[in-house]
Amino acid sequence: MFLILGIPGVVGSIDRCHVNTKQPINNAIDFYNRKQQHSIVLQAVCDDKRIFTDVFIGMPGRVHDARVLRNSPLYEGLMANPPLLPPGQHLVGDAAYPLLIDLIKPFRDNGHLNEAQSRFNRIFSSERSVIERAFALLKAMVES
Repeated sequence: MFLILGIPGVVGSIDRCHVNTKQPINNAIDFYNRKQQHSIVLQAVCDDKRIFTDVFIGMPGRVHDARVLRNSPLYEGLMANPPLLPPGQHLVGDAAYPLLIDLIKPFRDNGHLNEAQSRFNRIFSSERSVIERAFALLKAMVES
């Protein structure tokens, strides 16, 4: 467990990355992502030491982050009764994810954030980036 902005109970950071693939024969359009490549989505959670604690892979590259989450076993666990995470424990994710009891995301910046909200978003983004660094390390290992 690690602390983010002094918020106790943050146990991981969630995000997704694309894994490039060959063009599928039967359903190429769904796998064609916004970077104009065919891919599948890798959703992962890591802890503050960049250790992956949950991985879900296989959704088409065109699928939005929130939909990938909703189709993952992680989401089933978060919504279960009792939930996967005990009360007071949370994941952190970027703005693409839904706000859940156990998934914190930044304030939506609609141009009207107050200074405290803006500061929270800046620090939150910096702290949440642990998952980005974990993905960078993973990709470096795969490419070497």
